[in-house]
Amino acid sequence: MKRLIAVGLSVLLVSPVWAVTNEQMNVLWDKFSVNENVDDDEAFRVLERIIAKEPNNIRALKSATYLKLRQGKTAEALTFTDKVLVVSPDDEGFRLQKAYLLNQLGRNDDALAIFDSLKNAKDKSIADAACAASKNLSTGSASRLKKPFFSDIYASPSYESRSGAVIIPIKVRAGRYYNDDKGQVYGFTTFNRDTKSSGGERPEIIDENAMIVGVGINHRFGTTVPITAYAEVGGSYDLIDRGRSKLQNFVVVGAATYKEWGDNRAVCRSGCVYPMSFHADFYGNVAAYSRNDYNIVADLRYRPGFNVAKSSLGITKVYWKFKSVHDTDKEFFNNVFETGPGISFTFHKHIPIAIRFESVKAFYLGDNAPNGDSGFKNNRVEITYYKSF
Repeated sequence: MKRLIAVGLSVLLVSPVWAVTNEQMNVLWDKFSVNENVDDDEAFRVLERIIAKEPNNIRALKSATYLKLRQGKTAEALTFTDKVLVVSPDDEGFRLQKAYLLNQLGRNDDALAIFDSLKNAKDKSIADAACAASKNLSTGSASRLKKPFFSDIYASPSYESRSGAVIIPIKVRAGRYYNDDKGQVYGFTTFNRDTKSSGGERPEIIDENAMIVGVGINHRFGTTVPITAYAEVGGSYDLIDRGRSKLQNFVVVGAATYKEWGDNRAVCRSGCVYPMSFHADFYGNVAAYSRNDYNIVADLRYRPGFNVAKSSLGITKVYWKFKSVHDTDKEFFNNVFETGPGISFTFHKHIPIAIRFESVKAFYLGDNAPNGDSGFKNNRVEITYYKSF
């Protein structure tokens, strides 16, 4: 009997029927190659024929996933990703792909579970990507609304020893993405108040002290050094008496950038340590403000330093801060260079908060202050909170 079966298989393998099947598959793959990136609908119809003949053809299943991703059909791409993982359940790259797709569909609890499971991936680049994505989702910096919609809140209260004031800035936004997430349109509300400013005939102004409601738009350019151009318009209400109408128009137009270097992982695979690993970040913003008669202000900041400690709660960094501010109206308080040491602690999961202490010496770059001071010393304690919904 065994001999009969073996003979039967031999006959089948060399039969014209089997040869025709292989030839048909080659023809189908050739047809797919011709239509790929040219006619997505026809290319997908070819893939469907291949998958109908060979349901576990991993090449066809992956090609269908990539095609649906290119078309922006996230739910369909997820379906084919699941089929890939049935055939190849240990494919770490496609497990990561599935987590990203779940995130895009707003299924963030499912996505987070996969990201967490990949923190110890064999491929270091996959492990690093999973760590970063897990941090974003678990600390609230990734939106939990179904795309293209988003909302977020940012607050950064600080104590400034120079003025003895607590400054409380808060900004809330809600809107939607456009152009493959490179841009946003949104409505916003900002609140800015400090504990020392006072109005009246002789006002003492430390910060803006205003509430603003408006709409905005931004667009991101570049990848190596991303630059985001933005514009916001609305109305503002002075929270203290500044000797003018409390209702003011609000317009700001500008461009901003942010870039990190070195080890920027706050969450990473098991066994990761930070033996004084280098880390640095750069922030730049140039904008014109209607509240200041369209004075153009440039704000530049560079913070090189080291990651010195990591625990289950978060990561501690030490750094040296360099910051300069410049403007076109040559206001003394807008032309300043400050430098000094700082230390920060950033929480890992579920608490989207960073605590920072800085002690800087500042120097006026143009005219001295009206009281003759050429600079000042300032100790700052800052708590930053950011959460996306």
